[in-house]
Amino acid sequence: MAPILEGVLRDSGAVWTAASTSPPVGDHAATSPLGLAPATYHIMGTAKMGFDPLNSVVDPTARLWDLPNVIIADSSVFPTSAGYGPTLTLVALATRAARLLTGNPIAQSQPT
Repeated sequence: MAPILEGVLRDSGAVWTAASTSPPVGDHAATSPLGLAPATYHIMGTAKMGFDPLNSVVDPTARLWDLPNVIIADSSVFPTSAGYGPTLTLVALATRAARLLTGNPIAQSQPT
């Protein structure tokens, strides 16, 4: 499956693709820009969260600007890829989305 998907990506204009192994193995290890460094890949930032519908897809509560009854609760709302695993942030986003959907939003708090 990976060679087929790599072909599709290259046909679409990709100049570099990554194997799903970490660290890279086989022929891919010799050509990988990352060398033998372990790596993980998380797709993020395809539906950016922001304060302005002109430069973001969702508002600060993760609701689509054009469809406010739709909430996005995954890493696509990140402005870009994070430099660390996104799991805890995703749990927080999903929890907030669930509470908004059930009409029980998390209360705002002030730092102490």
